[in-house]
Amino acid sequence: MNTTNTATKFTQFGECFRCHGFKRAFDNFSHVAGGTCFRCGGTLREDITKPIAQLDEYAPNRRTESIAAIAKVLSRVGQPIARDDNGAKVSVWGFASHRKGDNERVFCAALSIAPDDVRARGWAAFCRKVRETMPEKGDAPMNYARRLVAHYAGLPAEAVGVWLGEVATESAAA
Repeated sequence: MNTTNTATKFTQFGECFRCHGFKRAFDNFSHVAGGTCFRCGGTLREDITKPIAQLDEYAPNRRTESIAAIAKVLSRVGQPIARDDNGAKVSVWGFASHRKGDNERVFCAALSIAPDDVRARGWAAFCRKVRETMPEKGDAPMNYARRLVAHYAGLPAEAVGVWLGEVATESAAA
């Protein structure tokens, strides 16, 4: 298993600090940028990226936080999207609105702060769950997650597999 953290940064993912995830937060100002938030550009979400040297300052309980987020994502993989009484999609993360890709972004942000052993086990469980519950999608969800992890952790694309513990898992299985 990878015992050296080669990441250069970590990411925390959440709602935009300006519009707080509300789609129509600036409708009164539709004459300015069509009423979209200047900070997030209408995505309603924000990636907060910091240097890895500040990890203990921003995520002091990183083991607990990452395990909780990874477990919640794993429970949601392959499940239908949650809906309210009116049939509208609801965010399981407590965000004001549902957005496609929230699960993957929260998962990859959790991997960027997770200790090595949690990251390797979480990634292996994610891959296994995706292959079991969504075989029709093939490796597309894992490839998307790898790209996000590379971006969130500041890793080159070729180093992501080792950082996620894929090489150690494959060699142990052989």
